Amino acid sequence: ICTIYNGVDIGVFHPGLRVHGTDVRSELRIDPDVPLLLFASMDFEGKGLRSIFHALEASKQNDARLLVLGTGPARKFQRLANHLGIGERIIFGGRRSGIERFFGASDLFILPTAYEPFPNVNLEAMACGTPVMTTRTAGTADMVDEGRNGYLISDMYAVDEMTAGIDRHVLLSQTARQAMAEACWETAQNLTIERNIQQTLKMLEGVHREKLCA
Repeated sequence: ICTIYNGVDIGVFHPGLRVHGTDVRSELRIDPDVPLLLFASMDFEGKGLRSIFHALEASKQNDARLLVLGTGPARKFQRLANHLGIGERIIFGGRRSGIERFFGASDLFILPTAYEPFPNVNLEAMACGTPVMTTRTAGTADMVDEGRNGYLISDMYAVDEMTAGIDRHVLLSQTARQAMAEACWETAQNLTIERNIQQTLKMLEGVHREKLCA
């Protein structure tokens, strides 16, 4: 079995985007020192947004905000947020172009998906120097080194694990955050589109040689 991971365009997604963080937060009306979590998907239920809400409710970080990007039942989830008492901490941004700007402005990207072969958004976030929190059932779990470039939770319903991870990350020192950002970038540099192409060609050439020798 030959495993070839997806690649990320590091010309589009890169840590340099973090310089735009102040502008993005100003656009969202979020103070620079307020923890900003990011979720992006077109499938709010299947990718675990409901669990994120419950984790945010339980978190000790009462000032943390969650930016939700993507097209979904926003009104339904706004009602849930209001019911949980976190309605004012949720920002529904809809579908946006230039998502890399939002990766660069966020402190943590969260995608507690039920299952996905390889969610590119996790790798794109890492390329922007943003640690990720995702499930062990997501293909990109292979890329996550716990506590070094992100956090892994057992499944999309592991609210307690998610809450602990959020609290842990928000309380990190600036030095620790910078170390994680650098580790994220290092991971992304080893998973470029160019490398994906090279590995795919190498695999196809190997199959071709086997066929000629058969």
